[in-house]
Amino acid sequence: MISLQFVNGNVLDIAADAILLTVDGMAKGMEGNIARAFARRWPDIWDKVKEEIPYPLPYGSVFDYEPDDPDCPFKLVLIASLLPHREVTAPAQKGFIRSSFDAVLRCALHDYRLASLAAPLLKCGWRLSAQEELLAMIDAVDAPGVKGLSGVVSIATLDAAEYDQLNPIIKSMGFHTDVTQAAKFDRIQEKGT
Repeated sequence: MISLQFVNGNVLDIAADAILLTVDGMAKGMEGNIARAFARRWPDIWDKVKEEIPYPLPYGSVFDYEPDDPDCPFKLVLIASLLPHREVTAPAQKGFIRSSFDAVLRCALHDYRLASLAAPLLKCGWRLSAQEELLAMIDAVDAPGVKGLSGVVSIATLDAAEYDQLNPIIKSMGFHTDVTQAAKFDRIQEKGT
């Protein structure tokens, strides 16, 4: 079973086996803000990742990269093509979020058999509200073939207002929203249990 946590904080600071970053997969150099922050923090690793991305990467699809650098805190870097720089309808944006997050979960938790994933609240343009974006991600968690997977999935937002808006929704669905839950998981990971 997937344990979903909603965190108000920087996704790059979450202790996890895998991290999800976003790009516009149509061409190099069109990374999202979090991918750019990753590049500033781990420039050598990002240089290797971006050279391996098979452009064009269709919207809604995912590329996986295993860093061979001991400085990288993640065993797996997942790149989702979610940032279209062309006009895309809201239903298509929801579909891109759902399909890419489904692929991310299957890749990290099934194919690589990792125990944890850190992901930002996925954005796919300006047409969707934060609630619609979050619900599209949760649809992927509830999808057939994903429901049977196990692992801890932390979804993060830096935006305190967005966190406050979405927190009651997450709680009403029975998921963790307390940042201390993520901190407890980090300590368990470090002890290797």
